Amino acid sequence: MRFLKRGFLIWICCSFAIHLAIVIGRQHQLSEKLTDLHLNECKLPCWIGIIPGKTTIAEASKYILDTYGSNSSNYAVEFTHDPVWRFMITNKTDGLRIRVSLNELAGQPANAMVNEIYIIFDKNSGYDIVYGDLYSVVGYPTDVILSAPDDAPYPVIRYNDQQVHVSLDVITQKNMCAQLSPERRVDFITIYNHLPQFGDYAWVSKSVPWKGFMSCYYFVDIG
Repeated sequence: MRFLKRGFLIWICCSFAIHLAIVIGRQHQLSEKLTDLHLNECKLPCWIGIIPGKTTIAEASKYILDTYGSNSSNYAVEFTHDPVWRFMITNKTDGLRIRVSLNELAGQPANAMVNEIYIIFDKNSGYDIVYGDLYSVVGYPTDVILSAPDDAPYPVIRYNDQQVHVSLDVITQKNMCAQLSPERRVDFITIYNHLPQFGDYAWVSKSVPWKGFMSCYYFVDIG
């Protein structure tokens, strides 16, 4: 019996050590993965100094170029403002790319106010970030909802206090048990001045309060 107890304690200690090593390794990997996003430089909805509703497109462009485009930077930046203001940011070391769009509206003047920031991950470059990693930075969300199109809806995880939406790259059907794994890939992040409501956005389901990972989420029609 004594040997069994001792063996059980050794097994617990070994399991804990393995778990701790995984957590530490994940945190180290996480910090490298999220460095390109600069999400910790100011409190969301502020991003690298850009505050939706307070920063103009011209000012936001300068913030982006100052952060990613200096001669000593580890990034290369391609920029266009026709038809919309977009920045393709490439990490020179690993070639991973993100695209940043301001407002996604054609013909916006430089003095227009930034109301929406889109941070889109380039699948073709191999940029792969999962929601579990992002969750460690942005924290506990408000709820989850399905976004259009109707034939291929995808879950959007909403942070009302931070005015942020995280869109996942997975088709999720209504009226079925959907489990949101921390390994689900993030398609893009949107930072808003005003969060879109039911009247001005094509939501295809009612929202479901956040219940944690691997819980069942049942999305039902709005009507």
